[in-house]
Amino acid sequence: MTGKQLCDFIGTKSKAAGGLFEWVNSVNECYDVFKEVEPMRDNVKKLEKKAKDSQDKLDSTQQKLEALNEKLRALNIIKEEKSSELNILQTKADEMTRKLNAAAKLITGLGSEQRRWTSDMDNFKEDKIKLVGDCLTASAFLSYCGPFNFILRKRMLFDHWKTNLIELALPNKENFKLETFLSDDVEISKWASQGLPSDELSVQNGILTKMASRWPLCIDPQMQAIHWIKTKETQAKKNNFITLTFTQSDYIKKLEVAIKYGQSVLFESIDTEIDPMIDPILEKNIVVRAGV
Repeated sequence: MTGKQLCDFIGTKSKAAGGLFEWVNSVNECYDVFKEVEPMRDNVKKLEKKAKDSQDKLDSTQQKLEALNEKLRALNIIKEEKSSELNILQTKADEMTRKLNAAAKLITGLGSEQRRWTSDMDNFKEDKIKLVGDCLTASAFLSYCGPFNFILRKRMLFDHWKTNLIELALPNKENFKLETFLSDDVEISKWASQGLPSDELSVQNGILTKMASRWPLCIDPQMQAIHWIKTKETQAKKNNFITLTFTQSDYIKKLEVAIKYGQSVLFESIDTEIDPMIDPILEKNIVVRAGV
């Protein structure tokens, strides 16, 4: 029998007893409900408090996160600046390393060069003393050896002149070479590229052509000297070089223009006689009038 049925039954017997039983039954039901609800309320309060604490912690954490993000942005900016500086410094470091390696190689190379320079200096001091005899030999060669062949030149230079220098106790170099004294390897190589043969006689003829104070007269059956002179003068003076022959009717006029404008002139196909018209030029009988 339920509490309601029991309450109705007691109420039929006694109204007062039925009301009291109903109140007691209601209190009992209220207690049963309270026993279930109160722990839930306590749990709700705990959960609400826990949620509030968690929210406070979340807000605090978000604030810290915001501050950290701000710091991170600032640090990223600094990082970019430092990265740029690092790249610049790295580039400079690479360049300095390259220069240092180059300097090390240069110093290493100059170590051997220093020994060579020291040796050359000693040789130059010795050559300076022997320069008197060498210059005398070279000037004698330029003045007198042009008309002779290689054998006679060699005999004049070494069998006679060098022997006389030794007898007169004039300082001179024992291993004297005309090619080294009056020219150098670079010039001789350049002459070879311009068509001059590289044998010793041809090199001597090139030296005579370039350095002798008189005009060079070349007996040239193989046309080697002609080819070399044309190539040499054309490369050196571009359009300031002309070739003439005595058979040309206007060669005097062209020669006059060439002298006026500083052009080089080569006479080709000369016979046994030279036109006396150009003797004043060959003999350098120069007259200056009004500064001209």
